[in-house]
Amino acid sequence: MDRLVFRVGDLAGGAWNVKGIDLTLEWPEAGGVRLALTAAEVTLPPPYDRLKGIAVECPEASWDAAGFNCPRGALQLKGTGLPETPLPVSLAYASNEGTVDVALLRTALAGGHLRGEGHFGPAGWRATLNAEGLDLTPLGPLLEALLQLPAPLVPGRSVSGELQLSGSDGSLTSVHGRGSLQGLAYSDPAGLHVAEGLVLRGEVGARVAKGVWQLQGDLRTDGGQGYVDPVYVDFGANPARIRLAARWEPERALLRLESVQLDQGAVLEATISGILHPRAETPLAALDMQFKTGDLGAAYTTYARPYLIGTAVDALTASGAVTGTVRIAQNAPVSLDAQLTGVTLEDGNQRFGVSNLGGELHWSATGDSAPSVLSWDGGHLFAVALGDARLRGVAAADGLRLLEPLDL
Repeated sequence: MDRLVFRVGDLAGGAWNVKGIDLTLEWPEAGGVRLALTAAEVTLPPPYDRLKGIAVECPEASWDAAGFNCPRGALQLKGTGLPETPLPVSLAYASNEGTVDVALLRTALAGGHLRGEGHFGPAGWRATLNAEGLDLTPLGPLLEALLQLPAPLVPGRSVSGELQLSGSDGSLTSVHGRGSLQGLAYSDPAGLHVAEGLVLRGEVGARVAKGVWQLQGDLRTDGGQGYVDPVYVDFGANPARIRLAARWEPERALLRLESVQLDQGAVLEATISGILHPRAETPLAALDMQFKTGDLGAAYTTYARPYLIGTAVDALTASGAVTGTVRIAQNAPVSLDAQLTGVTLEDGNQRFGVSNLGGELHWSATGDSAPSVLSWDGGHLFAVALGDARLRGVAAADGLRLLEPLDL
């Protein structure tokens, strides 16, 4: 067997460098070429700095002036949290273009299977990964760094689907994924944004320009829980479809919701826009929501009651249909404009109740709302029974001011 070893030495560029590069070529007596490429030390910018070394074995390589080809090889990645066993790969290098094509052959990994392909060249890079039932828990720290998240992330205990990535100059510039994910978990340091055991299916995409990520997605969830202070949602009990367009500005830690469409059937249909500062003491800077519910009881318990704790209407049993608009600023409700149809309300402390309530309700924290006009068929105030009536007044944070006498 003939053997030739090239001590390439070190390569560096920008924020990366590779030391101790050795290229070994062997010509077995049976014919063909065996190629081995190793790098003793790899230094990459965060978050890619988990990779510390690399080795490639190509037992059946071909080499000529145009480049080399390795149809069946083994890739060994060395570093924290990376696979310990070699990965089956194919490699091709085109010397004229200076490009490298890599394919990860289907392999058992992280409790499932993974395959992929990538193209790397002077103009940038792109990669596609296909997953079947992967446990991505060990990749949480890497994704936290990529997305510049302020707290630990469990990206999913069972992930299937396709992920497309592209970038240039060592940076990630676009992401597109479709598939299913089970077991997503996240909690920010203050516990104001929490996800536990989320089940997601659908499609998401993100592209960065001038340091700002443009996000789009169409997701369905029918398992797990989510909490955005002060709202808690059990998606197992109330499945949802979420379509979103948003902008994430990592340097300002600002999430701008351009359009979020939430569909939970009769419980809630809503279109939301707003601004969030996930790392701020008051994360919900502004939010506007147009909504419709045919199940007022479920919608009130999940979405309204958390904001009403400490008021006279924080313990209601409710039914009926409501459409309207709600505005929130600095984590507090600012205004509510709603149309009520066939609404029944009963105070949990038996102080009041009303049946077949309908009309227009306008509320403002500052007291400058339009007049509310409501009517009902009956009800009670403590132990006193009430008949049908019509109310016209101005509602504010400190109560209700009647604009005309109320005949009960």
